[in-house]
Amino acid sequence: MAFVYEEVKEEDYNLFDSLGWKNVFEERLRHHVYDWCKDTERDAYLLVIGSFRDETPFFCDFWYKHRIVRIDTKRRIAEAENGLWDVIWNINCLYLPQSLCEEQQELLQLIEEAFRVDDEGLISKHCYGQTIVNMTNHIAIIEKDYNGN
Repeated sequence: MAFVYEEVKEEDYNLFDSLGWKNVFEERLRHHVYDWCKDTERDAYLLVIGSFRDETPFFCDFWYKHRIVRIDTKRRIAEAENGLWDVIWNINCLYLPQSLCEEQQELLQLIEEAFRVDDEGLISKHCYGQTIVNMTNHIAIIEKDYNGN
């Protein structure tokens, strides 16, 4: 299966809540106000958390194997040579729980794949060209994720 971007559906509310998503203030997120990018076969989920002010980092969280990788990122739109617009994700830093270090390469591939999903349907509406993901080499190893895993 591949990643799909969709609104969190009612049948996924319990799953969403069980994953332990938190905002930048460490407050639990409520399932009914979010979209997510998910691959249920590989049990991997990407959620845009956002930021609380324009000048602060923009965060996304990636849930994999009961751990959350917090991702400091920035999304921008740039005009492409063909007259369309490209969606560009710049991944600035990954906060990787120590327990996922051995799976780092697999994890990086999954994260890049999830970010490449057409999250707003813009590419399919033919006004956008492609999604570009610029992965950083900056990975901060943290002891545990914000849920203590």
